Amino acid sequence: MRVLFARLFSAILLPFILFSSLSAKPQVVQEITGLTHPVSCVFSPDGNSLYVVNKARGDSGMIREQSYISKFSVSEDGTLKLYSKQFVSRLTAAMDLDFAPVNYATLPAGSIFIIAGSPLIQNEAGQLTKDATDEFIGLIVVSPETGEILKRVDLSPGSDILMKTEFPLVSPSSITFDKQGNLYIADTGIGGYNFKDRFQGRPVIYRLEPRAVLDLLTGVPPVDVDITRISSLPGDMSYDAETDTVYFISNHIQGAPSGSVSKFESGNYRGLASQKTIVRGLVALNGLHLTPKGRVLLLANTGEVLFPRGRKASRTIRIHPQVTFSTPGKIDIKRLPDGQLLVPVPEENSDAGLGKGQMVRVMRLPATY
Repeated sequence: MRVLFARLFSAILLPFILFSSLSAKPQVVQEITGLTHPVSCVFSPDGNSLYVVNKARGDSGMIREQSYISKFSVSEDGTLKLYSKQFVSRLTAAMDLDFAPVNYATLPAGSIFIIAGSPLIQNEAGQLTKDATDEFIGLIVVSPETGEILKRVDLSPGSDILMKTEFPLVSPSSITFDKQGNLYIADTGIGGYNFKDRFQGRPVIYRLEPRAVLDLLTGVPPVDVDITRISSLPGDMSYDAETDTVYFISNHIQGAPSGSVSKFESGNYRGLASQKTIVRGLVALNGLHLTPKGRVLLLANTGEVLFPRGRKASRTIRIHPQVTFSTPGKIDIKRLPDGQLLVPVPEENSDAGLGKGQMVRVMRLPATY
């Protein structure tokens, strides 16, 4: 009798669970305040921690040594709890981070690679520095457990280690690894005029093979470096391991701002010939990530959450209650045990702006996404 009752109860409960999951609405479930211009959120490979990149900036430029990385623990139900506000501190113009998928000599897989630096630095008088030749622009490698800095690699135009390419690293905007250990760095090229030896920067994406990454870490100018030139400013990047594909945002800033999403296969990389645009002509875009179902989730500069529809259209996802994000940044996605998706959205605006800003708002999206 008990077995029969259990079966009947399960038969009634299962459709209810499925209906609840399917009818779940996108919503904001948590707000984390007290941050400093957060621009990027990245889950650890095991999903148990969230790292938030805070890019301290003033009215004229980035504030030297005031950027930092915050670390949060992630509970099984998706609740974020502060582990350390300044897990990594005294950074300048920190922009993004990712986790090494392979060992690089003595640096183990799982090490955090931070991309940081800019020629647009604000000095003590609150004015833009006129010569950024001696500013650090490059990679900082830290321990995911302690936040200890393990390595710093200066790749700026004034550094001793230059990548063997036609362009130096100027204003990096994003970083990602693929599963083979190739490293991708997006560079807007903005600010080449702000060095002692002025030059015209170009928007590009660097691709460093594992040997080139190892060379950098051991102080050797790397040779195995490719560049993909793009016609507009690169933003967030996201690597999809299922298809071995790198997706990236690029924004046109001349005339009416417009954004596009492109991709290229890592395992079949041929530079610009590998690139394929999947949607264009959208509003300016800030955040990009793929859902577990392979759908491209976008955060627009206007604050909306979008899915591309066709080559020149998108669908706006309504957040309940109605929410738009204030200058959203780079996002990540974690699937929860119930199938719902956890999406932390950094908001960079100051309290003086139109939005609340300077916080992370956490979305939940239905499993169907």
